[in-house]
Amino acid sequence: MKNSSRDDSALSGRIRLLPDHVKRKIAAGEVVEGPFSVLKELLENSVDSGATAIDVDISGGGLKRISVKDNGRGIVREDLALLLQEHATSKIGSLEDLENILTFGFRGEALSSISAISRLTLCTRSVHEDIGGRLVSSEGGLEISDFAGPSGTLLIVENLFYNVPARKKFLKSPPAEMRALRETFLRTALPHPEISFSLSSDGERQLTLPAVADLPGRIGQIYGAAVRDNLHHARIDDPGMRLEGYLSGPDFSKSSRSLQILYVNRRPIEYRYLGFLLTRAYEAVLSRGQHPAALLFMDVSPDLIDVNIHPAKREIKFRDQKRLDGLIIHMAREVLGGRVHSVREDLFREPAPEQGLSGSGLGREPFRESKTLQQDLFREGVMSGREETPPPTGEGVSHREMLRDVHDLYRVLREDDGIRVLNLLFDAYILAEYGETLHIIDFHAAHERLLFDDIMARDFQPESQELIFPVVRDMGLEELKAVAENIGLFSEIGFDIEEFSDHSIIIRAVPFQRADWDVEKYFQETAEALAAGNYDPAERKRIIAAKTACHAARRAGDGISEGEMHSLVRKILLGEHEMRCPHGRPLVYKLEKKDLEKIFRRS
Repeated sequence: MKNSSRDDSALSGRIRLLPDHVKRKIAAGEVVEGPFSVLKELLENSVDSGATAIDVDISGGGLKRISVKDNGRGIVREDLALLLQEHATSKIGSLEDLENILTFGFRGEALSSISAISRLTLCTRSVHEDIGGRLVSSEGGLEISDFAGPSGTLLIVENLFYNVPARKKFLKSPPAEMRALRETFLRTALPHPEISFSLSSDGERQLTLPAVADLPGRIGQIYGAAVRDNLHHARIDDPGMRLEGYLSGPDFSKSSRSLQILYVNRRPIEYRYLGFLLTRAYEAVLSRGQHPAALLFMDVSPDLIDVNIHPAKREIKFRDQKRLDGLIIHMAREVLGGRVHSVREDLFREPAPEQGLSGSGLGREPFRESKTLQQDLFREGVMSGREETPPPTGEGVSHREMLRDVHDLYRVLREDDGIRVLNLLFDAYILAEYGETLHIIDFHAAHERLLFDDIMARDFQPESQELIFPVVRDMGLEELKAVAENIGLFSEIGFDIEEFSDHSIIIRAVPFQRADWDVEKYFQETAEALAAGNYDPAERKRIIAAKTACHAARRAGDGISEGEMHSLVRKILLGEHEMRCPHGRPLVYKLEKKDLEKIFRRS
């Protein structure tokens, strides 16, 4: 009897060839992950063309329209008919050419894949022709006509994923996609200071990067003068490769790894070991949660790498990975003046030669090891994890009503609430007896929690302290955008800030009255946190409030009066507060009387 479940007519379990249009869409899914993938491919084509000016225009987070215009060599009109064919390329002609790739593109897949899932329009004129060509591609076919514009290429991608609805529904919101597009734009522009770039979104100019003489100039354009001037230049020449780096010393760090980037032959790559190597190298000089900045540019002979292992070319296979790791460690050691943590040096059996290294600062002297580094770290409060500035001497300054001196009421309060404050331990921990429990309270974390809850309360009325001298804070482009988009939230907390220039903000007032508040450090950390993700307004306020509370709270060594200690302890033990600071550190450690009796064998 015939099994109906294996009916040949249903083709169940049968091997068959997929139609061409299905194959193209599947291939496109490997190359085009989202709008940022399209922009990356178009920008790289423009760079490969020898362009000196590239203009990008985005609509609807790239879902509606992505336009890239350049003044490069252009495309010969006769070649337009082949342009969107699979594996049609001008950059390689044989298998042997794969071992000598110096261009960004080479497979001939990008434009073919993009055209399969969008409406694509290309206008181009070769520098060798008087009349160029205009190409329009859609599922209806291919149209080619004359184009009499300037030499170069204009490529427009519209309605991305219009014919792949399953893929489109997994895309993020237009603002989130725009964030990825901006990052792609900046990552591409960074290693090409000789090219001018511009970016517009929904009819508004977002970024302009004029051509500059060198990499430090481009670093300053993107990340600001403050970052540029805190990086140290180093270079290593090794057979077949050269590593050039701009790395921070121990006196400058970031709260994220956003400034740890490796370029290989000007191609940004994902190198999974980079963060590990840098963390280990700097762990002896940076506090927990801080990361060094490292912009690394490697020029390497094409035969020493394989760039053809990932459809998006984000990963590269090195013939000698240990050699690369050794060069990075060697460079970090030079920048730190020899104060680099041992990083399993047995892995690096062939250290880079010393004579190949030269170093110079970007507008400052190279870092030299300080004999008092440990003392400096202690004064900066590294022992408490999040304290950024040296503590002031003398009596601490009261913060709002919560920590006003209540010395006159202290005795009454102590009798009423049953709390007995015993002492201050190590200038950081309050010992308090309540009931039959000893409470050890981290007063910085506790104060941080109280300030955070205060800020987040609906009835919060901000107090602003006007600065005697307004502070101008230089920022990178992405950090500035993050702050500018949230000026209203900063104002709700008590800040008075506004954009000052294309690269800076001016701070006129801050909430709370802290004499040693490092507002520049605060805005650096807060801007980095805001720029790290696509957050809703509630989460953005939480981020700002948490950073504000951390920087405004009392720190170890600040000094605190008896009355202030009791007031803080009372609010923590008798209030309804989460027993962790906004960043997750515990506030209180409890030791029961019965546990002490067991320790001393009294029970």
